[in-house]
Amino acid sequence: MIDMRINENGSLYGIGGVEFHLLQILSSYFPFRYELMKSSDWIYGKLNDEGEWSGMMGMLRSGEVDMVVARMAQTWDRTLAVDFSFPYLMDSVVFVTAAPEIRRADFPFIEPFPVMVWCFLLLSLAIPSMVICLLSHPESHKGIWISRWITESYKLLVLLLGQGSHATYQKTRVRAFMYLWVLSKLVLVFSYCSILLSFLMVPRMETPLRTVQELQEAVLSGKYQFTTFQGTSFMILVNETNTGVFKVLGDHIRSHPNNVLSPKDSPFVRILAQHRLSALMSRAYFNYEASEFGWDRFHVPEDNFGHYPCGISMKKGLGMVERINRLIHRITEAGIVEKQMEYDAFRKQIKHSKAASAPPSTQRSLSFTDIQAAVQLLGAGLLAGTCCLIGEICIHRRQTSRKERKMQRRKTF
Repeated sequence: MIDMRINENGSLYGIGGVEFHLLQILSSYFPFRYELMKSSDWIYGKLNDEGEWSGMMGMLRSGEVDMVVARMAQTWDRTLAVDFSFPYLMDSVVFVTAAPEIRRADFPFIEPFPVMVWCFLLLSLAIPSMVICLLSHPESHKGIWISRWITESYKLLVLLLGQGSHATYQKTRVRAFMYLWVLSKLVLVFSYCSILLSFLMVPRMETPLRTVQELQEAVLSGKYQFTTFQGTSFMILVNETNTGVFKVLGDHIRSHPNNVLSPKDSPFVRILAQHRLSALMSRAYFNYEASEFGWDRFHVPEDNFGHYPCGISMKKGLGMVERINRLIHRITEAGIVEKQMEYDAFRKQIKHSKAASAPPSTQRSLSFTDIQAAVQLLGAGLLAGTCCLIGEICIHRRQTSRKERKMQRRKTF
């Protein structure tokens, strides 16, 4: 990548970029002249059906130029057509998404526990109530036992919600079992309240894509869209691979042709505008170009698709290959390329300091969604309390009616 400007006469001159400084070092050691060129289609070289190369690869093959200093991926077809120097940079292929946003739950009072915990919570009401029935009335017949099991399950639900009393359990073995159940109830209730309070204090963020496998599953399920640059080696890779994750991404690109980026498009503008979008690019390209928008607005996982070497491409038979390799080896050993990349990214970040000054704050103003969640939370609590009240009234009337029947039977006898 070379940062270029246009002179008054229309010619280009460089002001920064790793490849520009590498070109300056080479020109100071070897007697050659160079000219800065800007590719009209940003395609370094593509092999057509007739076996001819386009772009800079075509210029090397025809002998129009002897050397090209550009961040050109060393594909198999290119290595057969031209010579490449010792790599001055090992770049990685990554996918970039927008930074995770604050997660907004439709039912926030359910969020503290996952579905599996809620299922075990229901079992903690059903199974202990069976144990209580067996400890209290082991010789009851089936009809009465089921009725008592339903009653005991309701009592445990009332106790779990902080209502009712433990005084109804008189037998020692039942009370000993209830002590264990109450201990587990306290752990569940305190865990639920503490997690719910933490959600209110610290906003929950969305879970970003962390691995290539997660990207494949997200694209297959339709949760994320995928894009990359037209005509690049990445596009060739996803289009020509018939297995694995690249086949999935290639099928997605072919079914969504509007997602393909033209050379003049910025993937970062597209990612920020379309939140559920992942873009395939090199890590060095991201570090340089994303600094204009602010690195904190994007997410790049540690996992990647692999690495590829970046070297200087030369026409076949050029006599300076070994000398250039020795010089590049000394440059890489000194760490000049890495330092220059850090400097260029820092310089671009300072230039666009307004966009990349500080990470986005998690604090925001109160919205209608927050009020809706609070109403849902209060409504769920009110509904649970009302159900408990209705249940207690029904049980009380049922027990009173039973006592009245027993009194009438005694009077009859």
